[in-house]
Amino acid sequence: MFKRIMSVGLTVALLLTSMSSITVDALTEEPQSETKLLQEVTEEVTGDVNADGVFDVADVVLLQRWLLAVPNTELANWKAANFCQDDRLDVFDLCLMKRTLIYQWQHEEENNEPPIKAVNPTLPSIGTNRIPVIAVSFPDYAFTEENVSDLLQQNFFGSANPDDPQYPYESISAYYERASYEKMKLTGDVFTYTAEHPIDWYADDDARSLVTEITTALDEQIDYQVYDADKNKIIDAIVIVLPDETLEIDNDGDEKPDWWAFTTSVKNKQKYDELEIGDFCLVVYDKSDCTGFIGKVAHELGHAMGLPDYYKYTKDNSFENDGLSGPAGNELMDEGRGDLSACSKLLLGWLSEDEIQVYSGDSQSFKITSMQYSPTCILIPKNTDDGYLSEYFLIEYITEEANNASASGNGIRILHVQAEVTEGKYGMGFKYDNHSQYYDTSNQKQRVLRLVNHYGYFYPGTRGLQYTTLIDGSIEGFHWYDEEGYLTVDTGLKIEICGHQPGPDYDPSDFDPSSSSVDENDPAYIKGSTYEIIISQAD
Repeated sequence: MFKRIMSVGLTVALLLTSMSSITVDALTEEPQSETKLLQEVTEEVTGDVNADGVFDVADVVLLQRWLLAVPNTELANWKAANFCQDDRLDVFDLCLMKRTLIYQWQHEEENNEPPIKAVNPTLPSIGTNRIPVIAVSFPDYAFTEENVSDLLQQNFFGSANPDDPQYPYESISAYYERASYEKMKLTGDVFTYTAEHPIDWYADDDARSLVTEITTALDEQIDYQVYDADKNKIIDAIVIVLPDETLEIDNDGDEKPDWWAFTTSVKNKQKYDELEIGDFCLVVYDKSDCTGFIGKVAHELGHAMGLPDYYKYTKDNSFENDGLSGPAGNELMDEGRGDLSACSKLLLGWLSEDEIQVYSGDSQSFKITSMQYSPTCILIPKNTDDGYLSEYFLIEYITEEANNASASGNGIRILHVQAEVTEGKYGMGFKYDNHSQYYDTSNQKQRVLRLVNHYGYFYPGTRGLQYTTLIDGSIEGFHWYDEEGYLTVDTGLKIEICGHQPGPDYDPSDFDPSSSSVDENDPAYIKGSTYEIIISQAD
């Protein structure tokens, strides 16, 4: 569906071109209401005249050729194109077929917008994004690397390379291409700039004046239009990179760097090439920890796409500790390392509906592979009609592969999501994110994301393939939030994790029969392996 939506412009052009040889009054008549058109056609009128199971531009071209009597042109299912319902095919059917296909594409695009769009992010999470990256020196702090542009070009936009020593942080674009299953691709350009004032001059407004200064100074050099992927008249995101020596600045004496990675908006309406500035990300180039630097940038770009922090805040809004703890808690929007979770990927629109298996009641059996191998998860809704911006559980299988290559452990984790959105101080946002008035600084009540079982994976373990792990109301955190926001409401469900089956490349002959158990951590066993998950009503 994603590929079809992204090629609407091309396919519409093909549709119009395919009809250029036909001139009839029907093309200038007042078009029918598209809603009425779709309501009145019968189930037989699917548009799929070539009977390949898909209604697309190939069907329009085929009908066009048939109407022009092109030799050897046959319709496998002529009734599928009888849009006028008069038991004959003519140019009127062709016109209605074209309009119906375009209508469906337009509404597919509307209906398949990522849930994250509800919080109005400036950087799209779907498609190809191009961003400007600006390395900024100051009169008192400057980059000493002569090739800083080349270094940042590689850090940001280098090609994917699993053999790179920094993998999976060989580049930010490679990380996101893997995380999104190629649904989001990142490109861009690197510029250098020397600020007019010492760095402390820009501290009071969180560098907003610095961003305005830079974009104004580079206006003649940069065509900002290329950084508006969704054509909404907003520069999607700008990344400002500071010299690594700025990490030493601690003017307030709190033993923490004054310049730390963050993402925010400029808040002015000044325009550049007719575009306003969207979010900007500020990061410090840490040449001693390149993988950490790339992880921080990827985290901040996650904010630009609308994702909140998952780590816990204290009452003074400072960093305290992991929101998702333990070996099962790796998540880019928490610690700044590991892959994005099923929650993040679902909100960003990287999981299609057929990849989200939804529990609908009674007893159901599901099979899932690792999210690092292929996109799949299980959703348990609190209320079936609430959609993805609500409360639910997500079950995912994660492994030490791809973007989790530097993580620890393989297994099933259960995520508790509360993704309700509301109008807040800064516009639409997640009701329970760390900047919301509804955020509970004790961290006992609603959070956008938390782990069931706090630290742990769930998995059958080493007692053999038939061993089952049971999750029910006795497990910490496997409860819905009550009206006061506490985890007290029994789900009335039980989850059984069983049947861990090896991946397709595993050779059973490699198993040592003298061993007491199968080595379920063997990379060949893990890659593409599956778990069976059974969800049913509790006894």
